[in-house]
Amino acid sequence: MPISIYIIRIFGRRYNLSGEVELAPRLKAYKVFATGKVQGVGFRRAVQQLARKAGIVGKVKNLDDGNVEILAQGEEEEIDAFLASVRELEALVKVDDLRKVPTRMSGELGSFKIQHGKTPEELEEGLAGGQEQLILMRKDLNGFSSATAGNFNILANKYDKISETFTILTAQSKQFTDTLTTLTNLAKEYFDERRATHSSKESKKQS
Repeated sequence: MPISIYIIRIFGRRYNLSGEVELAPRLKAYKVFATGKVQGVGFRRAVQQLARKAGIVGKVKNLDDGNVEILAQGEEEEIDAFLASVRELEALVKVDDLRKVPTRMSGELGSFKIQHGKTPEELEEGLAGGQEQLILMRKDLNGFSSATAGNFNILANKYDKISETFTILTAQSKQFTDTLTTLTNLAKEYFDERRATHSSKESKKQS
């Protein structure tokens, strides 16, 4: 009987000192049925990436009814975290619901794989996904174009307001300069007149 001391865990498996694979007691297995916009949008590839990141083993495949089946095996907490990340997928994917059903453990799962269908079906799904991606890119570009045009309009309006304000300030500055010049001339005339009057009085005293 091998010594049941676990020394390493790889892809949901634990290896004992004899090199034999043993399933850890805490590992669980679930079939998860995903409904929504989950076919023809790169959903299986995204699920595979998330599963490998979370350390989940299993597989994902398309169903004939338009839904997707995920077989996930790992620790309960890891599976829950993995499914939470699947629910948060955005862009082309829209997950309406994930129904989790317990299933039997399998010691044959070494990684997380995509179970592909027949070649024509895969090609059709790939083309549909590419078309969806192009539509999304076109919407993004249209949105960017509209936003850019809007920003230019805002800048143009702001420039017009700045130009108008600058024109007003220039006119006010000229008016202030003219007023200051007028006051200076008046002051000069006043002091010249006072100086002339004073000189006249001094001349009369001397005579």
